[in-house]
Amino acid sequence: MVSFNLLSTSSEREARLFEFLNTACDEEIYCLEAMKLLMLMSAADVYRANLAGETVPDFAWLLFARDMCQSPADLLINHLNKVGDSAGLDQASLLAFITHIFTDQ
Repeated sequence: MVSFNLLSTSSEREARLFEFLNTACDEEIYCLEAMKLLMLMSAADVYRANLAGETVPDFAWLLFARDMCQSPADLLINHLNKVGDSAGLDQASLLAFITHIFTDQ
């Protein structure tokens, strides 16, 4: 496993990450699957908050307003399961997840 905390600069960490992702095919697949799980977990969190009447960012209710994505289960079945196999993420799902990451910190 790569030890990123031992690298002193961000450019060294970035170079090591690119090297890791470009040489370790199995690890890249594991990283992709982990990202899909994080996206599902984040989607479920904002979905539950929205159902409970809590204030959520606009992307939370917009993400689940589409016909093929009305719940976290739909997101998993219709979007996340396909990522890495036959499709990439559509822009709406990716934007929603990225927005959640940056607004949650």
